[in-house]
Amino acid sequence: MLKKQSIVLSMVLLVCFIANPAAALADQEFDEILTYDTVQPMWTYVNSFANAFDISGFGQAKVLCQVVAFDVDQITIRLNLQQFKDDKWSTIQSWSASSETISCELVKYWYVPKGYSYRVINTGVVYLNGRMAELVSYTSPVRVY
Repeated sequence: MLKKQSIVLSMVLLVCFIANPAAALADQEFDEILTYDTVQPMWTYVNSFANAFDISGFGQAKVLCQVVAFDVDQITIRLNLQQFKDDKWSTIQSWSASSETISCELVKYWYVPKGYSYRVINTGVVYLNGRMAELVSYTSPVRVY
């Protein structure tokens, strides 16, 4: 009888602590918070606008911009990598991309010299019926290398 009670108690504990759907849901929600911004502006034509900027320990800057839109004709993206030198911001490298689908993404790498501050200014423009429908812009936090 004692052995039977031990087995039943073990099964109950197993179900309660290992197969806890609330804990699994909490982990999933936490992963989504880490992966996506929780607060974004509401746009009319742009569905999402994602940006990233970092500089590695050996001076490689990585710039990313992605625009996903609702039903539009064209999306263009422009990335501007800027350096703070002589008390002003100057664009040291620019890239652009265009897409005639609902998504446009651009990822670029560039080596930067040490001893300066850097930022990126990313701009996305969506077009509908041949006319600019919406413009979104992002200025990154400053990175020192």
